[in-house]
Amino acid sequence: MEKQITAMSKEEILAFDPNVFWNECDFSEILGHDDLFHIAKNLDAFWSYDYEALKEGKPGMHAVLKSKLHSDTFFYSKLLLERENIRTILAEQIVANMIRMYIYFDGVNREIRLDTQITGIPDGATLLAEEIAKTLGSKNLKMEKVGGKIRLAERPKMKKSILLIDDFCTRGTGFKEAVRDIESNYPEVKILPFNMVILNRGGLRDIEVENVGRFRIVPVINYRMSEWTPEECPLCKIGSIPIKPKATDENWQKLTDSQK
Repeated sequence: MEKQITAMSKEEILAFDPNVFWNECDFSEILGHDDLFHIAKNLDAFWSYDYEALKEGKPGMHAVLKSKLHSDTFFYSKLLLERENIRTILAEQIVANMIRMYIYFDGVNREIRLDTQITGIPDGATLLAEEIAKTLGSKNLKMEKVGGKIRLAERPKMKKSILLIDDFCTRGTGFKEAVRDIESNYPEVKILPFNMVILNRGGLRDIEVENVGRFRIVPVINYRMSEWTPEECPLCKIGSIPIKPKATDENWQKLTDSQK
């Protein structure tokens, strides 16, 4: 690649052709955390706590994750994945992981399992899963959040496999809920034992879903980021206010502006 992703401006990122990335990178090459962070920051899809502003008396706000843990970093996947070229790059990176690990292949004859259904955990991974299904020529099953609960929005093919796609994983909260919904409503469907994600930020290697089984986390990027229980959160203790960044349209702006 002529220019490193970390050296690209916002305009260059927005105009970046995903085919260039796919064709010019070695197949074994994977996107680095520094690449992801640079892209997300330039698309205003990444926030991190400003400890220098804290020294100036601005404790501001900090993020409450889906897991209810508190953190000094947050990725807003909607803003990151709404860009088609970036979504395509990240989808192809997940597909590359699937191919490397034979996740999408029959274990005996290595033939592609075209009957595997793809679904994305809402709302962050909905478009990502659609892109992956399109890349693989597979059926995409829409999953939705109704009344705060995750569920499949359409009936899957019985006795066929489902592969779940997520955006970022800390404790697998949404993933567990999605698995439990499928297992309780469609027990004849086989859920493949993987959680395919862009970023594993929580340090886990797998997720145990009670009465269902263990699922391996397969990330494009493994990068441990800070999170704390509300009781242990050091930012709460210095007066920073916890906020759910995606709870309302205004919350993301409140968070990112809170230490200016």
